[in-house]
Amino acid sequence: MGQLATIDRRAATWGVVAVLVALAIAGLGSGNLRWFDAALVGYLFGTLFAIFAVVYRYLIWLRRPPTALLNRRGWEAFRRPGRRGRNAAALPGLVVSNLMVQSFIRGRSRSRWLAHQLVFWGCVLAALVTFPLVFGLLHFESVGQNGREYRTVVGEVATFSFASRSESLRFSTSVARAMPSIQLRSAPAENDGPLASRRTTRTSSGSVRPIVARSRHVAGV
Repeated sequence: MGQLATIDRRAATWGVVAVLVALAIAGLGSGNLRWFDAALVGYLFGTLFAIFAVVYRYLIWLRRPPTALLNRRGWEAFRRPGRRGRNAAALPGLVVSNLMVQSFIRGRSRSRWLAHQLVFWGCVLAALVTFPLVFGLLHFESVGQNGREYRTVVGEVATFSFASRSESLRFSTSVARAMPSIQLRSAPAENDGPLASRRTTRTSSGSVRPIVARSRHVAGV
């Protein structure tokens, strides 16, 4: 009970409201779940939890005395008489230079700036694909009955079609596979079956040898 008493009700209420809005977007965007992918249910719950957590923590952040003062002084400076127009006109340029281009990092190190740009735009592009898929705003439909061509549909609007064996799709898939990812266990080896996982261990002589663990297939599952 003591832990429940520390929950900020106002922040929790706004977090629930944000979750309900996201659910409404998912329901409307997927045509009342008509083309919602059931395999993405886990991602949807994770996204809803993240939305609640971000809204809740941001409102808590705004109510703390130091950050509340910072937020208030920032808005006072932005709405200062005689400078509102200039501040509003300069805001897009600041967003581009500080957020999108991150020019303040380039002045310190070009290699560090390039690394930040790759991470930033990689996350942006991933979000532009992942969240529409999770909310049902984006899905793919087969063109014809042979499964060789697919159409990208945004909401109920069909956009472009692509071949399942096109060179551009192969190139993008190869690039995605070549991108390194940080994880505790390495990716499954292609030559060891679809459900195999590869790990490494150090022998008594100090050499590293791979250990391949195959999953057992159960008949009828």
